[in-house]
Amino acid sequence: MHAILSLGATHYALIAPRGSQYTPMAIAHRGKALQLLSTALSNGDSCTNTEMDGILATCYTLVFQAYYMSDGLVDFAIMVRGCATVTNQIRARYNKSRMFALQSQEEVSAMVGTWLPTEPLSIENTLVSCVEDLEELRPLLQSPAHHAFFQVIRKTYIALQYSPQEAFFGLTEIYAVWYDMKNLEFMAFIRPGNHVSYALFMHYIAVEILMLPLLVYTGRGRDMSYPFGTVLLHQWADAIYHKLPVSMRRLVKGQAELIASDRDSVGGFSRRLSR
Repeated sequence: MHAILSLGATHYALIAPRGSQYTPMAIAHRGKALQLLSTALSNGDSCTNTEMDGILATCYTLVFQAYYMSDGLVDFAIMVRGCATVTNQIRARYNKSRMFALQSQEEVSAMVGTWLPTEPLSIENTLVSCVEDLEELRPLLQSPAHHAFFQVIRKTYIALQYSPQEAFFGLTEIYAVWYDMKNLEFMAFIRPGNHVSYALFMHYIAVEILMLPLLVYTGRGRDMSYPFGTVLLHQWADAIYHKLPVSMRRLVKGQAELIASDRDSVGGFSRRLSR
């Protein structure tokens, strides 16, 4: 319940006049939800199938809530990782969920692939530049986590040039990388002073921006939209960019400009296929 109240308060903070008054409420309910989630997870193998479903529902709710927080990138990554962890626990203990149709990464990609346009986006020059910019970070990679994150971002950039289906699969692989990291490795990866990670996060946000036309396309006729998520992606990028050292900013300037262009344009990358 606290997770749902937190999500609702975050929603009101975005859409209501003087919505900022709801932000403290969102934070308070999120804190209580996380505390109760931690307590539930500590019960371990004693959790029933129904209780595990409730834990997974809470994780998903907090994923959506983090996605609509102006500073929610790290929380988003943590909760995506939590969703995968709980899903795997449900599969291992009970084979299936009573509440959710648990699908593999491949099954999700195959399903969404049928919704996607058959032609890739006509932004080949942008994508080539993004790959070149990403390669500038290669000599700075310091850990297996950096290398794994780097490779899936690169794969997704390249896939966007050729196949919307492969590009969507690449996006799901980005999320899978967060889950596959060991706990200590993940905590080091998201540490505020880990500038290489946050430079890579700039590329991740650029991928999200470039993917949004495809996601909007899939949502046509399905009552799916992404307006506030797009705005907050811009805010995530702006906050990361200005916290990076000047030497590192130069390496992701192209991504900062791409994201700013999407923010400032009338149509924007993220709305071109929505009509």
